[in-house]
Amino acid sequence: MPPPNRVQISQNEGSIMLAIISAAAKAYNVSKSTLFRRIHRRSLREHFIPTNKKL
Repeated sequence: MPPPNRVQISQNEGSIMLAIISAAAKAYNVSKSTLFRRIHRRSLREHFIPTNKKL
């Protein structure tokens, strides 16, 4: 049997991540979309210090 290719591995990782998010959402009584957004979003702009900020 040939080893799985990268596409299959990527799809498996996606399925595992979705299962983890679903279980966490159910455990904490939060919608899946809210939890997914919080996991994958970028940090808030107010938490960044601009690189060109004058001292």
